[in-house]
Amino acid sequence: QLKELVDRAIANHVEFTYALSPGLSVCYSSAVDEQALVAKFQSLWDIGVRTFAIPLDDISYTSWNCDADQAKFGTGGGAAGAAQAYLLNAVQRDFIATHPGAQPLQMVPTEYSDVADSAYKTAIRTQLDPAVVVGWTGVGVIATTITAAQAQQAEQVFGHKILLWDNYPVNDYVTDRLLLAPYVGRDAGISGSLYG
Repeated sequence: QLKELVDRAIANHVEFTYALSPGLSVCYSSAVDEQALVAKFQSLWDIGVRTFAIPLDDISYTSWNCDADQAKFGTGGGAAGAAQAYLLNAVQRDFIATHPGAQPLQMVPTEYSDVADSAYKTAIRTQLDPAVVVGWTGVGVIATTITAAQAQQAEQVFGHKILLWDNYPVNDYVTDRLLLAPYVGRDAGISGSLYG
């Protein structure tokens, strides 16, 4: 069924992205866990998927899933950013870089909104492979406006190309209705400041 969906997307010129969110259980420093991610992505590659994402949003970054991570990375937001960069860099190296035709790896950081710097964002900026694209929701979780200047600030603070992860139409926080109001408050020229 997934192959049928991927084939339909390809036939209709839609870039199908497979997102795998390991944050609730992954041991970032574990080679076994990283290889499990790579093996999963390989199974999807085999049915035609060429774009992959590892979202690390809506998880705790003050507690670890394994003792080895605390021993390797320490504690706090900077440690979480370093751990995530470590895992993503390994997937970039072992999978994306070894598969010609793969689109850039996408990630959604745990701190996915605003443009204020932090220890977490510094770790992403300085340690994450430059080829990885970072998702960002704007200056808020559900931003009423998103400007080109804000997108440029996000690119500076994260140190990576930015994929707008716009939460406006998401309805997991208001499940009794669809959000169908006009899509407003986005700069017409914002695409020039974004990866996508």
